[in-house]
Amino acid sequence: MAPKRGFSDEAVADAVMQVFWTHGYRATSIDDLATATGVRKGSLHNAFGNKEDLFVIAIERYAKDFSNRMADKADDADPLVAVPAFFRAVTSRMTEAHTPPGCLTSAACSEFGELPPRAKNAVREVVEQTRARLAKFASAAVNSGLLPATTDPKAQADLWFAITRGMAALHKVTGDTDAVERIAETVIAQLSGRATAP
Repeated sequence: MAPKRGFSDEAVADAVMQVFWTHGYRATSIDDLATATGVRKGSLHNAFGNKEDLFVIAIERYAKDFSNRMADKADDADPLVAVPAFFRAVTSRMTEAHTPPGCLTSAACSEFGELPPRAKNAVREVVEQTRARLAKFASAAVNSGLLPATTDPKAQADLWFAITRGMAALHKVTGDTDAVERIAETVIAQLSGRATAP
């Protein structure tokens, strides 16, 4: 029987996520990760791999946390449920006191060209999953008449995605949680307004 480890995978994933979120990939060292997790470098490497492996774990943990925030609303066929849930999940993570400002995915995108291959793939996968999710919401909004029939769902999805990247940048620079919440509520109100318009 293997000896019991003195740390949990979830705790390590949360800790490395916070470090990469705060400092980015390039500026983070294995020493930083070992300090944050409380796990010696050798043990950290043996259990989880190198810095790139830990970054992939952080990105996957970040994506899982976002999905948990949306809960079952991610699969709701009603865009008046799904879209507000998406934008409020974005803002809820930014406005928590214990998380760094901005967004880990956005920070990773800003240094995408310098990331190693598997790290790039992990970031790309999260971005594409998000775009696909938003395209599904946009398509439902078109089909239900909330958006004009001429709307391209993929273009609308990319607009929503771009708005969230702008929210992340604004929050990273200013720390203004009220501002990102107002942006999210404006997007929601614009969509909801179409539902109540005569």
